[in-house]
Amino acid sequence: MATDTTWETPKTYLFAADGSEPSKRALTYLLGMTRPGVDSVHVVTVTADDAAPEELQSLVHHYVLQLCEANIDVEHVERHSDAPAKELCAVAESGTYHMMVMGSRGLGKIKSKLLGSVSDYCVRHASIPVCIVRAPPKA
Repeated sequence: MATDTTWETPKTYLFAADGSEPSKRALTYLLGMTRPGVDSVHVVTVTADDAAPEELQSLVHHYVLQLCEANIDVEHVERHSDAPAKELCAVAESGTYHMMVMGSRGLGKIKSKLLGSVSDYCVRHASIPVCIVRAPPKA
């Protein structure tokens, strides 16, 4: 009888970080999903120009520290593009990731149609499973 070793296999997660509250919630979810000393996380940021805002860099540093403190192997991947959703999908395609984890701002159908939705695009076009961590329902 074959033994199922899926649980023992190390997994690498792509964490799409943008500094928003939904992104912070997604990190908390990811921390509960990863196995210390086994899994790894690539924190991916996509900025529109060559210099990421200082605030985002500080937040990414905080994300990396949280993951390191949880004994999760972590790497920061920084990309520059005016199309963050396409860039995240390209990163997903270029690696051997188990899953992409990201937050959703919950803009609603109309605003998402007008503004575009990074999470919606990634769900539809990424070559790997995408886990969307949504905001809690409003009271």
